[in-house]
Amino acid sequence: KLEEDPFTRDDARVRTLLANLNGDVLDLGCGEGPYEALLGPLAREGRIRYVGVDPHAPLETLAARWPWATLIKGDAESAPLDKSFHHVLLLRSWNHLREPEKAIRRVVESLHPQGELLIVDNVAFGLARTRAQTERAVRSTSNFEHYRNDDAESAHQIVLGAADEKLTLEERVDVGPGTANQWLLRYRRVS
Repeated sequence: KLEEDPFTRDDARVRTLLANLNGDVLDLGCGEGPYEALLGPLAREGRIRYVGVDPHAPLETLAARWPWATLIKGDAESAPLDKSFHHVLLLRSWNHLREPEKAIRRVVESLHPQGELLIVDNVAFGLARTRAQTERAVRSTSNFEHYRNDDAESAHQIVLGAADEKLTLEERVDVGPGTANQWLLRYRRVS
């Protein structure tokens, strides 16, 4: 019997958390909808009301597939948010935040009391670039770039500093021996 690969195993926890969502959900960095199979049925059943925000994804394409979603072109730091949410998701978008402190302050203010924030991202595998490739990447006009390569501890420290004691850590999964390169932080708003 082949042992389950760590990427599938580690993402199973994310899928379990998503399957249990209810209420108003804000997905910052929704991308091209990688969790459609989980979120779609929840929205169609009326268990969630979904708002996705992304500065780069082809939202027109996603909107055609997701008629149940409200989609906003923008970034986590400044997209217009006109209501509060029971759940805020940052799924593989943390390391793409230009100003994570600003994003977390907005998230905290957007969360209902007892609402949850779920942050999941990856520690990138080693990246080998030649000097010319690095210079070309720096000069690029591309907006889709990693601004950091935080692990769970680095991200947690940023959240603690920006949340002004309004979030409590409920769950943390670090990258380590026997895991994939994915980490997870789950918080609850306490005030």
